[in-house]
Amino acid sequence: MRGKKTTMMLQTYSATTDGMGGYTHAWSGSRNLSGVLVEISPKERMVSDKETVLSTHKFFLDLPTDLTITTRDILVIPTGARKFEITGKDNQGNADVGLVLTLLEIV
Repeated sequence: MRGKKTTMMLQTYSATTDGMGGYTHAWSGSRNLSGVLVEISPKERMVSDKETVLSTHKFFLDLPTDLTITTRDILVIPTGARKFEITGKDNQGNADVGLVLTLLEIV
């Protein structure tokens, strides 16, 4: 995908026991990823009579071979303080060349 490159930090969720029967929840930055961020048009966001995941953007990046990205992670643009939930991921044609993340911007 061609376009202006955007750097985002992948943040991973963790929950650890607090020793009193509860948990402490935290997000920790694990790695910066560089790719092309594209806003999805309103027509692409929802298709009538279809079960769909609400999303606002797609993030196209090279397939990181040493990193596992899940839908429990989030992406953050540090400079603009924008945050995105990862709602889906697609290995482009299962060719192991690129990854497309479907995102929902957190406002």
